[in-house]
Amino acid sequence: MNGIDLNASGVNPLVIYGESNGIEPHFSDNYVEHTKLTQNPRVEGAIIHFLKTGQRPNIVNYMPRKKSQTIPLFYYVTVVGIDFVQIKKDSGEKNTIINNSFASKIPGVEYSIIGNEVIEIITNANNSYTLTFNAKDHPFQIELLYGENNISPENITRFMDISLPVGTPIQLIIHSNGTIELYYDTDGDNIFESELEPTIQANSMEAKDIEAPSVKFNAIHHNNEVLVEISGVDNGVGLNIIYYSFDEDKYYEYTKPILFDHEQTPNIYVIAEDNLANRSFFVYPNLVIRGDIDGNNTINLQDAILGLRIVSGTTHHERIYIRSVTNLDGKIGTEEVLYILKKLSILNTKL
Repeated sequence: MNGIDLNASGVNPLVIYGESNGIEPHFSDNYVEHTKLTQNPRVEGAIIHFLKTGQRPNIVNYMPRKKSQTIPLFYYVTVVGIDFVQIKKDSGEKNTIINNSFASKIPGVEYSIIGNEVIEIITNANNSYTLTFNAKDHPFQIELLYGENNISPENITRFMDISLPVGTPIQLIIHSNGTIELYYDTDGDNIFESELEPTIQANSMEAKDIEAPSVKFNAIHHNNEVLVEISGVDNGVGLNIIYYSFDEDKYYEYTKPILFDHEQTPNIYVIAEDNLANRSFFVYPNLVIRGDIDGNNTINLQDAILGLRIVSGTTHHERIYIRSVTNLDGKIGTEEVLYILKKLSILNTKL
């Protein structure tokens, strides 16, 4: 800070390269001074990454970047709905598993289980990798973020809600030249002849849109019957689709107002998705939703970020504590943040 190194002797500091927000660089006092550090978007992203994976984030120095420095690039791969992924590096190394633990690891690859059938893999973009796994009895999804970190990616690729027969072998190939291919073996002959196209691909500024849509309800009541109109808004890449469910299990595409008996069906569960497949979850009527820290009747990444700010003591919302705690201690802590991250992952397997 101000050219003075205040780190303890031998410390390995979190490094965050300077970027301009249009006004000042991220390494100015307004971003790294001790009372401001918890509001630095890069630091928030690094904390979320650590809570999800238990791994040190691949984000580097708060000092300005030198022109001669080469920034390492990575692929951040999240697979939802699959319990194990075998990885093969172009140099031949594989990860193997014996007695539910890894017998060997691949240098330069991080493999983390961050939830029930939710796996995160981080690979160096300079190498090629082949990821192989088998389909389960429910849909799966794959997200690939390419860039210096997973907070402001340069490119994003998503394969959403893919259903294949149980046991079907699937192969994801990540080439060092940036090409991504997804194949599956239809007849079990170990030849992956059938290709799956990405649901979405985006780069540049579009890829940095991680905010999910918001939703509004307009209801007309008559005795026990309720007619509900649902509208969604997304200020980034735009709204794509809205799903609804009466049991939080089977979801349907929303196309017109919904008429239902309030006594027989007390709640409607809604998922809104934008054109980058960012999703948010809502309930009608506006009930208390566990994990809804900002009190806007939905769960999204902003709740996790606000939770981290509350834990750090930089934000105070006494009213919201009562609405969103996930246990009985009446306070927001890391347990609430972890619940939100897991909830957002689970939502993607419901459709």
